[in-house]
Amino acid sequence: MKMRLLTILLAVFLLGLNACTNSSLKEQSEQGVFASYFELSSGKRLITKVEPRLSFIDVSLANADEWAAIWTAALVPAEAGLYTLYLTTDDAVKVFLNDELVMASWQAQTSTELVTTRYLDQGIQGLRVEYVSFDRTATLNLDWEGPGFRRQSISQDKLRPVAQEYTELPFQIPETKISPSPLPPSTSRGFPIDLKLQEPAEKQAEITTQIPEDAQTAYLNLIVFDADFANEGELYLNDHGPYPLFDVHAKASHNDAVTNITLELPASWWQKGKNILRFKLVKTQGFRIEGASVTFGSDSPPAVPEYEPEPAPEPTPEPAPQPEPEPQPEPEPQPEPEPTPAPQPEPEPAPAPQPEPQPEPGPPVQPKSPWKLVWSDEFDGTSLSSQNWSFNLGPWGKEPEQQFYTNSNHYLQNGSLVIEARYQPNIGGANRPYTSTRIVTEHKRFFKYGRFEARIKAAGGAGTWPAFWLMAEDNVYGKTPGRNDYWPINGEIDIIELISTEPRHVHANLHYYLPANGPYKSENWGLKRSVPFNVAEGYHVYAIEWDQKSIRWFVDDMLYASFDNSKPLYGNYNPFHQRFYLILNMAVGGWGGNPRPAVYPEQMLVDYVRVYEKR
Repeated sequence: MKMRLLTILLAVFLLGLNACTNSSLKEQSEQGVFASYFELSSGKRLITKVEPRLSFIDVSLANADEWAAIWTAALVPAEAGLYTLYLTTDDAVKVFLNDELVMASWQAQTSTELVTTRYLDQGIQGLRVEYVSFDRTATLNLDWEGPGFRRQSISQDKLRPVAQEYTELPFQIPETKISPSPLPPSTSRGFPIDLKLQEPAEKQAEITTQIPEDAQTAYLNLIVFDADFANEGELYLNDHGPYPLFDVHAKASHNDAVTNITLELPASWWQKGKNILRFKLVKTQGFRIEGASVTFGSDSPPAVPEYEPEPAPEPTPEPAPQPEPEPQPEPEPQPEPEPTPAPQPEPEPAPAPQPEPQPEPGPPVQPKSPWKLVWSDEFDGTSLSSQNWSFNLGPWGKEPEQQFYTNSNHYLQNGSLVIEARYQPNIGGANRPYTSTRIVTEHKRFFKYGRFEARIKAAGGAGTWPAFWLMAEDNVYGKTPGRNDYWPINGEIDIIELISTEPRHVHANLHYYLPANGPYKSENWGLKRSVPFNVAEGYHVYAIEWDQKSIRWFVDDMLYASFDNSKPLYGNYNPFHQRFYLILNMAVGGWGGNPRPAVYPEQMLVDYVRVYEKR
């Protein structure tokens, strides 16, 4: 009897030891979610239990027409990184991570999906869901996506129940029809947005945020779902704008085309408290914005970093002819003065103390760049370096491209590489009447990760398509199944593509292989962005910063696109973790538009190409 009593007391003690709150989480051996259910009419607790997961479809609670629930658990990510939570429901719901409200739709509604993206540390994270059902049944599902895995239900082994000893409902019941609950202020936090942009229109969303006093920079990250071709428009923030809105010209990578777009907006446009984002679409085939986050920085606009391009060399003007000076009359000779007797030396007075010379102030000390230059070609010589470059010759590129590549459509001039496309139908034939040059660093210069940049002035004539891009050196995935080609399974990174039909847009693209597409079609991830200049009217610096976690695209150091490189695209496949070589070329026709012989020759100018590695 005593032994049985001791066993019961020990079990009670261990149960109390394992219980924890969101503010003090401890690992639980039991798996699942701790659930507390309440009757709405009285607010009294009806039952507590452990549910296997947060996934309910038309589940009813016995003896309660209207009821509420609080589900609490320790969420256990396997590794630190960016995680996206997807919550689908048709009732009122709030979701908290580590006591921070991250998703809310506090009203009765039709089926709605909320999305938020957060950086989570490895190990235990507090998860709490507050829920109210107005129709007896619960319909709710919580999925997630994170490093190394696609969207899926949160499995039972990633949840540990956290007991909450509520005897009465601890929150106020929402009315059946009210606006969504406002989100708390934040300096770097995500916000659910649900804007379906199916046709040219204006729509707006609210973001409530807190601005640090020293904020000078601000980045708005939009989570975009199902982005398709040719979306164009403008973004307004409060009373400011317009800001050229991203243009998405190709479906994003995976998971039904979820991608992130980062826009740099002036910090002065934001205000403490509620901010209104207004999206004005002038062209679209449909997409949704499902979430946003704002990050404020206290750094002032950066001083010129080490990787900044030098100013474009100005052509030296020929000196204007100067008028010859008029002859001046020679001075009349003066009589030489008579010699004066030398004075007797007198004792020299002690010299007055002179102040020590102060060094002139030098230029301000620049912050050390995180990048170290490891290779470059400045194109300062008289011919292309064979140590750096080789030629791809012949009819490279898929039809309807019309160029035939030679090793003679280029030259160096005034410190720039000039690639010249010409109309020469006698060389490439009727289907390839234009000649051009395509140079590669294959087997000579290749790199895994870093900052890759080039200062380029694009051609602007009809049909031109200049590009700066990367292809795999080692082809670690072999040949694409079903075709005798290393592309697309080994990936392609397009740092910049510029097409004559869109002279005020820049394009960032990736290509890779997905089995479902078959052997002859690559999967394409891409973004295009409006810019406030014509790309053919001057030099601009186009760059990517590529590492294990992301690939980010810049024009003149303005970030305009980013790709999550931290997880496989399917299985264990991700081709963007191997060495790549560089390519410069100018195609004609195809995506570049229809060329007209009368406007050729057309020139693409490259001031330099540089590659940096992290220090």
